[in-house]
Amino acid sequence: MNTNQKGLFYLFTLIILSFSVLIIIGDQGVLDLCDLIKEKENLCKQNSLLEEQNVALFRVINRLRHDAFYLETIARTELGMIGKNEMIYQSKEKIHIQQYIKNQNKE
Repeated sequence: MNTNQKGLFYLFTLIILSFSVLIIIGDQGVLDLCDLIKEKENLCKQNSLLEEQNVALFRVINRLRHDAFYLETIARTELGMIGKNEMIYQSKEKIHIQQYIKNQNKE
């Protein structure tokens, strides 16, 4: 090879190496592609979790709309409600304990 051919060969090799580096680490290169693939996997996992939560919430909503016993159970346990013609009896001992606790909290 003469010097012209060697120069062109080195220039061509340099150009190819430059493009290779740009493809690997440049904007929208292979490294960015790997990051996007990981992000897509994470988003798919989050999407699956949200779908499961939506199904669970749909079931709860459906039960609240159509299952009177479930609605009553929720009202009693979470809201502390009582049914018609029901009475709550509270012993004096419990009242005294509650007053004692209130007085202790004030001090």
